[in-house]
Amino acid sequence: MSAKVVTFYSFKGGVGRSLSLAYVAWILASNGNKVLVVDWDLESPGLHKYFEPVLRSDGPGEVEPVHRREGLLDIMLSYRTHAKLPRGKSVRSYYHAMRTDRLISGSLSILPAGRQDHQYATRLDQVDWKKFHEAGGWNFLDTLITNLRNDFDYVLIDSRTGYNDTSGACLHEFPDIVAVCFSMNNQSIEGARDVALEVRHRKSHVKILPVPTRVDISGSTRLTPSRIYYSEVFHEIAANVMPADIDAVAYLDRVEIPYAPELAFEENLPQPRGADDLDLDPTRLVTARCEALAGYIAGVDPDTMRLRIDDLPRWAKLAGSAARGRRPVSDIVISYASSDRRWANWIIWNLEKTGFRVTRHNASQNPEGLLGDVRQESGDKMCVVALMSLAYENSSASTATWEWIRNKEGSLSRTEALVPVRIESHVPSLFFARPSAVNLLWQNKSVALQYLLNALGRPVGQPAGTNIRPEPAFPGEDGIRTSLPQEGIQNSEADRMESAYDLLQSENVKTAIQILQQLFDEAGVSHDYFTRTRASLGLGYAHLRLGNFQQAATSFWEATDAEAFVTDMDLLWQIAEVLDATLATTGGSEPGINDLPAGTRAELTLTRATVARHLGYPSEANTRYLNARRMFIREHGGGQRGTARCDLGLGLVAAEISSGPEYSPIDAERYFRNAARDSGDDRGTRFAALIGIGDVRDDPTEKRKSYEEALQLATDDPDQNIVANVRLGQVAKSTGDDRVAREKFTAAVASAGSTMRTPRSLLEALRETRPEWPALPHDQPFGGPPLSQEIIDAENLSVTRSLELISLLLSLGDNGTAADERHELAHQLGNGSSAWNTIERALSVMRLPNERLVRDFVRLRFTS
Repeated sequence: MSAKVVTFYSFKGGVGRSLSLAYVAWILASNGNKVLVVDWDLESPGLHKYFEPVLRSDGPGEVEPVHRREGLLDIMLSYRTHAKLPRGKSVRSYYHAMRTDRLISGSLSILPAGRQDHQYATRLDQVDWKKFHEAGGWNFLDTLITNLRNDFDYVLIDSRTGYNDTSGACLHEFPDIVAVCFSMNNQSIEGARDVALEVRHRKSHVKILPVPTRVDISGSTRLTPSRIYYSEVFHEIAANVMPADIDAVAYLDRVEIPYAPELAFEENLPQPRGADDLDLDPTRLVTARCEALAGYIAGVDPDTMRLRIDDLPRWAKLAGSAARGRRPVSDIVISYASSDRRWANWIIWNLEKTGFRVTRHNASQNPEGLLGDVRQESGDKMCVVALMSLAYENSSASTATWEWIRNKEGSLSRTEALVPVRIESHVPSLFFARPSAVNLLWQNKSVALQYLLNALGRPVGQPAGTNIRPEPAFPGEDGIRTSLPQEGIQNSEADRMESAYDLLQSENVKTAIQILQQLFDEAGVSHDYFTRTRASLGLGYAHLRLGNFQQAATSFWEATDAEAFVTDMDLLWQIAEVLDATLATTGGSEPGINDLPAGTRAELTLTRATVARHLGYPSEANTRYLNARRMFIREHGGGQRGTARCDLGLGLVAAEISSGPEYSPIDAERYFRNAARDSGDDRGTRFAALIGIGDVRDDPTEKRKSYEEALQLATDDPDQNIVANVRLGQVAKSTGDDRVAREKFTAAVASAGSTMRTPRSLLEALRETRPEWPALPHDQPFGGPPLSQEIIDAENLSVTRSLELISLLLSLGDNGTAADERHELAHQLGNGSSAWNTIERALSVMRLPNERLVRDFVRLRFTS
């Protein structure tokens, strides 16, 4: 092993030389190389700051901080005194390995400037550079560098600036390559040029890489003339180090390192680039340009050199540990445009789990009253997280939010009270164009969450919370509904439903009502209760938006409490927001909920309770169910059908949560029995109550009895048939009766027919009846002449069932677990043209309600 020695030099200070060296070191090491960085800037040592997250000890007193250890200065002083290193020491005694295990495939070590204590300056003054040179000191150091070459692939030296003895040695004695860093002013450009020419004159074999740094790309009219000037100044030098077929101007463009304001505040780890080369975030552009520079240093195609981190979540956490702490906050206001609800849902779920109290602010509403209330309740320990998109920036609420923050004084610092978060390629402008914006684009879920928590810190005085509702899918990885092409909408029920749901996000609500009403009517004829329920939910929301409260109440009643209620968590959040505004008593001359008929008030309150339960707020749901129950009793003097549905909801809350005196299986069964007794001709409520009674009982015989009674009610309802059969299958499986279990699960699948219904119950039935993947020869996946017909049939059945599962999982698009499972299923389907041919054959004979979505999803997974 013989390392390349690379000196990073700048004529003037403050140009980002040390940062560039640190980034290049990480990039080279992440590509499997052993890299040593040397802090030769003895007058201003500090290179170790860029590596602190991997230099810290794991425990108190375990390892002395690297800047407190002996280093280069101590080597020089030893030579001045003894003309050699101390007895028993070699150059290996002075460099220190960094803790990079599991992060990168290579390794990083550092040779620090020396022990930086209160006597460092005194020891530095003891070095007489002229006498050191006359005594053969540079030859001694050259020997040490030669020894280091045997231990590493690259030795990167951070040189002192200007003209002096130490920088002269770094430029003329040791290096194979000199990276000359310069900023855009004339002093820096011309000083760097003169030094580069001198190096080439004295040692023609040394390669010189001019590196423009801290280039302001924000749009100044001075940028283009400055680029032309430094290109002309360095053209001849660059041409000498580049292959003949690559233009020197193209080289300078590739390695030009932009000014990133965020990097001016503290030293930290480089941010890995996203998958999209159009990511214009300045901090990631710095990484991209340093990757190109590392490519030129390594002698490889600069476009193929990347920072390759093996454990991105840990990397993000280390980056957060190096950042300065922010003002502690307990409350977060998420401010977002309606079209960005999926991002808002995911962020809110995770921040609440972390322990923050989170309040939603839809940009269609004036924020001032809400922000004032949160500020007062939190005691100023709040901040606003603004989800930056073009839609949000164009909203009047974004300006109002900033104005509110700007007008606050005292402990609510405007620089900390606002955290912009980039969620789309749109680059924020005006007051949101801040260097501290958190970029969640092109990150995986774990890394995006870590970057968000890095910006927000940990909540004040709040333990991590628990969320009983499923985690929404991460929009950056699995926003399948929004990322797939929407042209060529088919006429299937599911496609029309998705089209209507998309229209609900726009102002074209009346068109959505027409589509949903038609779907509702058709589903009634075909007994497709799953589609009917989804259409009812959409109609309820649409009528709410138009102020047709009585029609909304009727639509929500039609939706009942079927499992389809949770197929679109995004819609539930929207229903919750509109219902909260509707149920608030406005008073005065404006019509409020108190101006509506009592039955409508009770029905909408019951709907809001059900939404709260599905969103994971049991205490709120419990209170609202009790309020709705009282309303029904006052209206009808008993109102049995209404109270039965309230009792059903109270039972479901009690069954889902086992902690607390108000939630117990005994109470749950009592509520379910009341619901079954009072349901009258409401077969849906009675069926759900019987299922609930079976769910809370412990004895398998009693469970089976309740489920069988429910099954008798489900004669003409495929959805109820699926639920009851799956429950009976679960009981049989728990008692070891696999034959009956298989029979019941198969009956559940048969009840679904060719339509995807009641997702969560059918999902289990499909899993339980799915055949094993056939044992295929490794070199003949997915069919082919050498395979027996039996294997081919088994393979085709596995593919068919997997596609059914993917279709079903796509209907649970906001559920993170469903997202993970469908990606795993897609992975199992294999790869290559033969696999795709098998899938296409299966799709050609299957009737899936969202076939287009399945086809596009699988193709997306194949091509990615």
